[in-house]
Amino acid sequence: GDSSHVMTIDSFGRVTNLLKLNESTSTAMYYLALSATNTHIYLSDPTQKRIIKIPVDMPQYKTVHDNFEVFVGSGEICTMMDKDSCGEGQAASTAKLVYPKGLAITLEDELIFVDGNRVRMVDKEGKVKTIAGSRKMASEWRPAKCGSDLMLEEANFNWPTDIAVNLLTNDIVLIDQGTVHQISQQGRITELINSNCHPEGYENMAVPTNVAFTSD
Repeated sequence: GDSSHVMTIDSFGRVTNLLKLNESTSTAMYYLALSATNTHIYLSDPTQKRIIKIPVDMPQYKTVHDNFEVFVGSGEICTMMDKDSCGEGQAASTAKLVYPKGLAITLEDELIFVDGNRVRMVDKEGKVKTIAGSRKMASEWRPAKCGSDLMLEEANFNWPTDIAVNLLTNDIVLIDQGTVHQISQQGRITELINSNCHPEGYENMAVPTNVAFTSD
């Protein structure tokens, strides 16, 4: 994706334009993820409080202006006072979002995404649930101790951005304000890198912004 289009490039170097982004979507940073079946691309749209699903093979009845469907989000913002916990446990299309950012796909083709200061997911039944983090005001955040190793319910995220899933273990790694955390299948959040705690150890590394796993 670039500032205004989502495209694919095949093995022959041919470019196919899948979707032209509207002005609102293209004004904010968005994230992409490819489905486990390689049939869809997911795109986070923070300004419109939604995550859309883009077919890699555009149907004949679609154009670059409408080649998508809303996968997560009703378009309403999730607030602290929401009585339904912003759609927790409900259909993904009815969920209310704060600010969707990083996206990742599990081996089972479940979508994991960052929303505000929470890590949420869409399970196999198409329902949204929170993996870690809680709705809180920015003023409530307090820095965790260096080298933290916490239970999921103790998650203390500030404003996480990018996220990735290890397809061998399904462990999740995310970036939060210069810190890299791992969420394990055993229900723990472990600090892997923290440039704020030991700056001398990261003299040759800028603040991390993106994260990914290799096939090894």
